[in-house]
Amino acid sequence: MDCCDTDGPDVPTREKGDEHRDEAADHWDWMRIAIGAFLGGNSMIVGLAINTSAMPANERLFVEIALLGAAIVVFELLGRRLLEPVWEALSEGRITFEFLFLAGIVG
Repeated sequence: MDCCDTDGPDVPTREKGDEHRDEAADHWDWMRIAIGAFLGGNSMIVGLAINTSAMPANERLFVEIALLGAAIVVFELLGRRLLEPVWEALSEGRITFEFLFLAGIVG
């Protein structure tokens, strides 16, 4: 019996063009992480700056609305993938690790 002549499960093979699709998805995942980290980091710096300095109320409101917009974009880029598994787990009465991440993001 030869080592490669087994009747084991079939291993899925990639079709021509799948490599390009996977690379594009990986590229987009890294871009999402980079954009989210950039916006999140800058939002933290701006938030610290406005909380440690005196600023007129109308300017502070404008900056806080801009920070809220940046937080929504970051959540859309990085947190959206957590919603589906969390919703499924909660509908089954379970609390998963993804729920803890989502609670930390939202809270």
